Amino acid sequence: MQYTDDMLAKLQYIIEHSIKDNKEKYDSLLSGLENVLSVVNNNRNELSGIEEGETEETVQNNSGRFGFHRYRQ
Repeated sequence: MQYTDDMLAKLQYIIEHSIKDNKEKYDSLLSGLENVLSVVNNNRNELSGIEEGETEETVQNNSGRFGFHRYRQ
């Protein structure tokens, strides 16, 4: 009986710590994705200010002019 309880206690410990570790990693992932989404939204908002008639090539050539932000880890 004691052996079974010891094994279950070890299993409980492993599961509890796995949940905790994975929750922290998941929260970090969500935070990173929210940052990337913010950068994308900002870039799209900057693009929406571009005058009609400009071609995509012109936009790409002048992308430095608009100060596009890039995601940094």
